[in-house]
Amino acid sequence: MALIEACRAGFKYADNTIFEDVSFTVQPGEIFCLLGPNGCGKTTLLDCLISSKKLHTGMIFLKGEELRTLTSVAIAKRLAYVPQDHHKSFPYTVEEVVMMGRAPFIGMFSQPGEADYAVVHDILADLGLSWLRERPYTQISGGQLQLVMIARALAQQAPLLIMDEPTSHLDFKHEILLLEMIARIVRETGIAVVMASHFPNQVFYLKNQGVPVRAALMNAKTLCYCGEPSEVITADTLREVYGVVTRIVNYPGINGQVYKYIVPLGMSQEGGEAI
Repeated sequence: MALIEACRAGFKYADNTIFEDVSFTVQPGEIFCLLGPNGCGKTTLLDCLISSKKLHTGMIFLKGEELRTLTSVAIAKRLAYVPQDHHKSFPYTVEEVVMMGRAPFIGMFSQPGEADYAVVHDILADLGLSWLRERPYTQISGGQLQLVMIARALAQQAPLLIMDEPTSHLDFKHEILLLEMIARIVRETGIAVVMASHFPNQVFYLKNQGVPVRAALMNAKTLCYCGEPSEVITADTLREVYGVVTRIVNYPGINGQVYKYIVPLGMSQEGGEAI
């Protein structure tokens, strides 16, 4: 059974259609990468997947049940969400922020138990954040904050993780570390990840990590391409969607593995002035 399924989903503000006729499924143990230019509706689509916005047409199913019939607690036990930005409101410690991910399993008037602390401490250790456990999260860097938000989501232990541009605040080193961490978590736990990104090369990097990856290009208010990365991300589709002239190069790696990489050459005449 698919963890999440969108069936002809559509959303609009008044008479402004953001996206329409969007359909896809995400299975356990795979990464689904959502790509597309600024303003194409990626974040709005993710907002609909987590039920913070309501579809105008179509349906979304979580583990076979229609999203709009589920309570907020039931949704939280099925999916966890990492937003693109987070506004710090109070100087909670890093441990307290990550513990918030256990909220679906803790009663309103109850305290976290031994098992909850074990989950939080294991996740902090796994992400290399144990040393920040007692630090107010208002006093950590943007990259560290992003990892803490991911730790909070993982603390929910949901089978589906939805991430909106998770590397947007990370430097080159931590971008790679995060991508490898995502692949490792999928490989070891069998969860699924839906990830919006502005960087098509990240899809190929994830594919090189040996986990099932599918890609979708969002443009013209719908998913115009969806499938295997090598079929979806091509010089032709990148020119059509982004207006950029590119070449897809193959680089031989170890054990006969071939690494793909996108080399941008300039803007196409349709997408703007050539460089």
